[in-house]
Amino acid sequence: MDDYNTDKSLLRVTTDRIPSTAQQSKESGIPLAIIVKPYGELPSGDQIPCASFNNKPIIRCKDCRAYINPFVKFTEFG
Repeated sequence: MDDYNTDKSLLRVTTDRIPSTAQQSKESGIPLAIIVKPYGELPSGDQIPCASFNNKPIIRCKDCRAYINPFVKFTEFG
């Protein structure tokens, strides 16, 4: 398992080939679905890596309650 992919026991996509354009998607008719097991366990028994916010609170939008990406950098005056 590398740094950017999860183990298939935690997240599984119905296909490993995704059309790059809307036209290809329409012509192929490949259904796309993702099975997510947020509380799953790795077969090796290792701990699942989690994002670290260095003891800072997770920032959320006050209107829609969406989470802000932890890798976003805010700048003064925007």
